[in-house]
Amino acid sequence: MSRALQLQMTLRELEIHRAELEAQNQQLQNTQLLLEDSLNRYADLYDHAPVAYISMDKNGCIKRLNLLAAELLGCDRNAVIGIPLAPWIAHSYIRHFFDHLRNCNVGGDRIVAELSMTVKGKGQRWVQFTSVRSKHELGSDAALIRTALVDVTERKQLEDERQALLFCESAARAEAENLNQAKDQFLAALSHELRTPIQSVLMWTQMLRSRKLSDNDVRIGLSTIEQSVRNQSNLINSMLDASKMMMGKLDLELKSLELGECLQTAFDAARPEAEAKLLRLSVDFKGKSAKIKGDPNRLQQIFGNLLSNAIKFTNTGGLIQISLDLSDTDAIIRFIDNGTGILKEELPSIFERFVCSSDRGRRGLGLGLTIARDLVQLHDGTISAESEGKGKGSTFTITLPLAGA
Repeated sequence: MSRALQLQMTLRELEIHRAELEAQNQQLQNTQLLLEDSLNRYADLYDHAPVAYISMDKNGCIKRLNLLAAELLGCDRNAVIGIPLAPWIAHSYIRHFFDHLRNCNVGGDRIVAELSMTVKGKGQRWVQFTSVRSKHELGSDAALIRTALVDVTERKQLEDERQALLFCESAARAEAENLNQAKDQFLAALSHELRTPIQSVLMWTQMLRSRKLSDNDVRIGLSTIEQSVRNQSNLINSMLDASKMMMGKLDLELKSLELGECLQTAFDAARPEAEAKLLRLSVDFKGKSAKIKGDPNRLQQIFGNLLSNAIKFTNTGGLIQISLDLSDTDAIIRFIDNGTGILKEELPSIFERFVCSSDRGRRGLGLGLTIARDLVQLHDGTISAESEGKGKGSTFTITLPLAGA
């Protein structure tokens, strides 16, 4: 083949090769334009996405974030590039944040955590972190942690409110159950308190009607009937008082009086019952002047209830002390016994209606201390109970404001 022909063929091949290169170059240019367009569209989507996105390095430094993430952090996004995200995390959740980073650096599936963040101008916000670890950033061998941030503050608040409502509901249910149980116990005790004296009255009435009793037995029978009727009257009066106080309809007849005289009257009324149990009574109020404004009958009822309570729960031969002390503004009355005591866990509820100490057993309706508390409060006073526990006695303390204080 002549050299001229070979040269012509070579030129043709070069032309073909040049055309192919131009076509490839055009294709590369078109591809570049498509990539640039895709990158622009991605950047627009990333910047204006309805979810906050942030990219961090393995140490938690911000490398990139979109507009919503910058808004969530309350800052200019260009000013935080390279800054650690940790300062935005609430102090008590810093450890949880770094635990999240460590879990992400291990790799694997997406990692989710809910952290509390403190944002300037927004206060505390609850944010859900959903993170994945990318292989590397374009043009770098360093891996990034890509995180979607969702403000879940409202959801957390609703959850907290729901938990609070559930807790309140549970507490209300428990209280209702306790009240229902107390009501059942009260009704059982009421039946007993009503039935016992009625049976006694019925028995003595039948025996007296037979006219076969001696004069001494007749006196005993009449005394028993009288005492039973008196107990029934006191029981009914206590229930009426409790009902009136629950409805706020109990009125006091206030007058200026000497507190020591009320204590003496209550003491004298309780003495026979105490002496019947061979109890020792010690008083420390005689000769002390304490002028107050109060209802004498209701004050005697308060003191009588506390004395009756002390007598009831003090064993035979025990000691009951009554003292009166004065401060600049108050009279302080203490009823101290060395009886059965009160369990410490039951002290907070000892004045509640229908409550009787489980350790003492149910004796009565559980209204005496409640009525005493309510009457003391109507006199603008306070009442409290103290006890070191079972078998260590109890102390009931009443404070009443002095007249003119």
